[in-house]
Amino acid sequence: MADLKEKANVIPLKIPQLVHGAWAVQVLRSSLELNIFDQLSSAEQNALAISSAINTDSRATEILLDALAGIGLLKKNSEKYTLTEESRTYLVSTSPLYVGAYVKMNQEEERYWRQLSEIISSGQSLDQINKEKRAEEFFPSLAEMIFPMNFAIAQRVVEELKVSQLPPQAKILDVAAGAATWSIPMALANSSLHVDALDFPATLEVTKKFATKYGVYAQYGYIVGNWRDIKWSTNTYDVIVLGHILHSDGKTLGQDLIKRCFDAMKPGGKLVIAEMIANNDRGGPPFAMLFGINMLMKTTQGWVFSDSELSEMLTQSGFVKPYRMAIQEIPFSPIMIADKPA
Repeated sequence: MADLKEKANVIPLKIPQLVHGAWAVQVLRSSLELNIFDQLSSAEQNALAISSAINTDSRATEILLDALAGIGLLKKNSEKYTLTEESRTYLVSTSPLYVGAYVKMNQEEERYWRQLSEIISSGQSLDQINKEKRAEEFFPSLAEMIFPMNFAIAQRVVEELKVSQLPPQAKILDVAAGAATWSIPMALANSSLHVDALDFPATLEVTKKFATKYGVYAQYGYIVGNWRDIKWSTNTYDVIVLGHILHSDGKTLGQDLIKRCFDAMKPGGKLVIAEMIANNDRGGPPFAMLFGINMLMKTTQGWVFSDSELSEMLTQSGFVKPYRMAIQEIPFSPIMIADKPA
């Protein structure tokens, strides 16, 4: 009993937060299904007005709205509710950065996570999204869904690199371009630059769709295929972007890809890597380490690289001055930048 009394002095905080995290996810999903955020997009309203508009029970709706305020997706002033800046940008269905499809994808992926014990026991992945045939099936829809999640960060990269000041006819290579989340802000910032988007054929159709949507189609060229099988130009590009590709290919192929970027880049050019980057002791941050599980489930050699691992891979390939780009709102920046010596 003495041992029990001593242990009872430790209040469980982290465990219930994790266990009940699924509650918040379902609150978000249901609110999207019920068009709560759309209903609030024009003006603040009380629970009765919202429930009347969306044909739900008023008491239950008020409880849901309070939960949304509690998790920071709504603001409550007296009896009325308003959108936060984040929910207005990402959760209203008419917003160009709407993430409803991304939230739905998260729900569909739960089937992977329910089999995690078996995956850990066997060491075998459930999927191989880094294999060409499967990649052609998997990535086109994913590219569309995650476009809004990275667009704001991509605009910070544009500012960091002073893309608007790049010389006329500067060239950008967007490797595994997807929906061109990382290069479209560059094209918007500098109408004279040219972007080569490299990806599988089906995914490049998504690239073309988004380049057209944002009015930069004329600035794009397209390199079709697997980066491993394509003959790369040398000393050609001012900026090369590796947007969330290294983690799916793992250590050996990742090193090869970085070296190819070095050879393809002009002297003085810059490489931009967007990744979920682990701490050097691999004890955090939380999302990066959980993403490592995601790679275990879906790839054969996928890996979440640490800051020091990426820096070493860059310097081994000839790059200099690798650094994590500071982003005020994000304590663990997902962007690493390095230079090719002039």
